[in-house]
Amino acid sequence: MARLPNQYLFVKTIVDAERLFDEKTKSYVVVELRDAYEYADGKRTDNVIGKNVTLMCTRDEEDYGVTKAGKKIPNLKFKQFDIKILNGAFEVPKGTRVKMDLGKLEKAVGYRNDFGEQVSIVFKDLDVIK
Repeated sequence: MARLPNQYLFVKTIVDAERLFDEKTKSYVVVELRDAYEYADGKRTDNVIGKNVTLMCTRDEEDYGVTKAGKKIPNLKFKQFDIKILNGAFEVPKGTRVKMDLGKLEKAVGYRNDFGEQVSIVFKDLDVIK
């Protein structure tokens, strides 16, 4: 039996980046920086293409409402997630406040794979808040 290539098995959705990175309701700090490597044929190469940045939301004033069962939906405060930036020279100390300029957004999609729900967010660069 023939097997479909993986790109046909993922269900992609668009991430609401305007809402996720809204400066009026949310603030973010850098928790960790790691080199982001290029992958070829499913294997990591030695070619660094940017940085993987772990962000933590330090302020989230948005009200997400309740579920159908009546439970309050928690906000993002103190939650961490990873994004990728294409600026390989980006270096800041942990705890540095940053903001995301949506003009520098390359892609923001969600998809499902063997590990469950995944999100891929890529920016050209981040802006440091002083």
